[in-house]
Amino acid sequence: MNDNNEPAFPCDSFQEKGMTLRDWFAGQWLIGTSFDANVDWSELTRPTIAKMAYEVADAMLEARKQKKDEVV
Repeated sequence: MNDNNEPAFPCDSFQEKGMTLRDWFAGQWLIGTSFDANVDWSELTRPTIAKMAYEVADAMLEARKQKKDEVV
């Protein structure tokens, strides 16, 4: 597994690797924006919202990767 999608909560189980960091970032974005009074959620479909969450998560992973590359 590449480090851009490493487990957010790794566990020792052979079969279960834990939630991915991408999923965690997407969920955190959903939580944060769900309280934003400036967003009219009624205008957006659930698939659109989910797609937005993963687009933001992917951007966060890319920024994280770039930051790691700068340090190395």
